[in-house]
Amino acid sequence: MNWCRENGVNLLQKDKDLESTIISTFKTIRDIPFETNLANQDFNKQLLSIMKEKRSSCSGKHYFLGLICEILEIKVEYLTYQFYWHKLSIKYPASIKKLAKKMPLTYHLAIRIHIDGSKFLLDATWDPPLKKAGFPINEIEDKLKNSQLAVESTEKPIIHESALERYHYLESRKINSNIKVNC
Repeated sequence: MNWCRENGVNLLQKDKDLESTIISTFKTIRDIPFETNLANQDFNKQLLSIMKEKRSSCSGKHYFLGLICEILEIKVEYLTYQFYWHKLSIKYPASIKKLAKKMPLTYHLAIRIHIDGSKFLLDATWDPPLKKAGFPINEIEDKLKNSQLAVESTEKPIIHESALERYHYLESRKINSNIKVNC
């Protein structure tokens, strides 16, 4: 994978253990600039936006992170969370807060991986420059741990066994409603 090589993610590096590979991959994907207007693209375009444009939504980031974990033979669950933009713990300027209150119910994606008998929530949504605006940036240093969910969910997650299953779930939501389906 050229993208991996170009971005310092070596899936076959012999001197790295699996945990270190996951952590370095997580950081690389987290640091890709977040862009919400890419969220409603089809599955393949979201993956391409990471590799070619080096920007993505939460969905594209987690589809890609999940894909890399699957290549490493790690069990991945794709977790869909419902949320409202105005309920995030972000200190929006008044004009943005007013707009955020008009935003419909939205869906967020994170993943949960299963490794060595443990489960870890990984949420690589917000890139480090967003910290200035009050977004919580997940830091994972030298030991794999649960990351903080990037949104404040209205309910428990919907669990999907594959990225494609999750993508089809969202597509069915688009057909059945007028809500924005992705962050």
